[in-house]
Amino acid sequence: MTENLIGHEEAWREWNGALGSARMHHAWILTGLKGLGKGQFARAAAAALVAEPGMPQPPMEAHPDILIPEHPPENKDEAKKREDGQAYRVKRSIPIDEIRLLQRRLNTRPTLGSRRAVIIDPADDLEKSAANALLKSLEEPPQGTFFLLVTHRIGRLLPTLRSRCRVLRFNPLA
Repeated sequence: MTENLIGHEEAWREWNGALGSARMHHAWILTGLKGLGKGQFARAAAAALVAEPGMPQPPMEAHPDILIPEHPPENKDEAKKREDGQAYRVKRSIPIDEIRLLQRRLNTRPTLGSRRAVIIDPADDLEKSAANALLKSLEEPPQGTFFLLVTHRIGRLLPTLRSRCRVLRFNPLA
């Protein structure tokens, strides 16, 4: 998956250096302009994070230890369309219910190994109540759980969220 990510060698060096260290930070903010590949980087980094040596891994999209809260359907009619396998419109923000659902999953152990990754993409879309709920998980993360918050505008994140995360900046590509 990393072969499709061109131009972020410095970000990969920083990530891989942290991944190889004994004390990997539990929460990361991936920040930079929209369209630089931060979300794709987060998915590739999460796949590398949860991979267990010698153990076959499912595709990232189906990996039980990579959790990505979604924007839910816009309303009941759109939810019905999703149930029927049709295209549907989603809410513009990530509501607190999605974060609470995620937190229930965090009460269990990782499925295939010792680590789990949570990707919030984009974290800019968290409702204020959802961001505050996420803060609780960032303050006391379950063992083996790592957070990757993708943001296009880091200033939109709560200062308390930013203070608990290591920032990985993505510069515009040449």
